[in-house]
Amino acid sequence: RGVVYVGHIPHGFYEEEMKKYFSQFGDVTRLRLARSKKTGNSKGYAFVEFQHEEVAKVVAETMDNYLMFDKLLKCKLLESSSVHRRRFRGRRRFPLSWRQRARTQQQLHNQPKTVAGTQKRVERLLARERKKREALATLGLDYQYPGYSAAAQGSGSAGGHRLASCTAPTHTVFVDGSCAE
Repeated sequence: RGVVYVGHIPHGFYEEEMKKYFSQFGDVTRLRLARSKKTGNSKGYAFVEFQHEEVAKVVAETMDNYLMFDKLLKCKLLESSSVHRRRFRGRRRFPLSWRQRARTQQQLHNQPKTVAGTQKRVERLLARERKKREALATLGLDYQYPGYSAAAQGSGSAGGHRLASCTAPTHTVFVDGSCAE
């Protein structure tokens, strides 16, 4: 079996089109188009496996620098030793489920923020600020600023609410520590 790397793939030339196009040379046994896990968009390169290595060699020579939709395809024959056994793992999922994965990522990103998640973000913010204050102190700079720690301790100007008092599942936590529902 021969595997061909195809690079600089133009937009619109996806799995079904590639399989039809490359099957004119010989039997295409497997095809893997690299896609983004988050968006599902093509990354612009693919791996095509042919039944016979001679066919793959002809494809690599013929299709290298082939102009397609204003892009020059780059095709290279991969040595059998450089083809990892898991190269085509997950290839069956892409034609249908990449849209599903993109939708799932979008839903995760847009879901309401929880109190625990907000507390975790504030703790990370305070830890980063503490490191910055320590770095300034090691440099010998005596620079005082209220920062996030003053707001989280309740010394802010808007009522002094603490972050832990927010119990609504959807809320906004302001820098001064107060929450709006």
